[in-house]
Amino acid sequence: MVSTASMRSLVCNACMMVTELFSDIGEDALIQLIKNYVEAHYAENIYLKTVAEETGLSYAYISHYFSEKQGMGFADYLNSVRIEKACELLKDWKIPLKEIGESVGFGSMNTFVRNMKKFRGMTPDAYRKANSDI
Repeated sequence: MVSTASMRSLVCNACMMVTELFSDIGEDALIQLIKNYVEAHYAENIYLKTVAEETGLSYAYISHYFSEKQGMGFADYLNSVRIEKACELLKDWKIPLKEIGESVGFGSMNTFVRNMKKFRGMTPDAYRKANSDI
């Protein structure tokens, strides 16, 4: 039987080897892998746990590594990408705000509005008006 301490040591050593492997590959292949995954799946209901499963790395390791390298947590990064995509869609006045929020992955209008205020300092409607060509 393997002790908890031994198992923890094995996992830590494996994570350090993975970090070294990724740092040898390029600028930061793990961060790029996570960003690419978010870019491809931002409209879906994704979590860091999903990314961890996709990469085969632990949730705790990816969470710490991503936050350390990006200066923000995974959820904030995901929501910032969603807001960036929403801002592009807000240029089209034909698309209802609720539809925009849903199409970029926000489960409710409240969540969409809260994140717009957080990342752009205004509501979706105010952003649309402030950035319209009309």
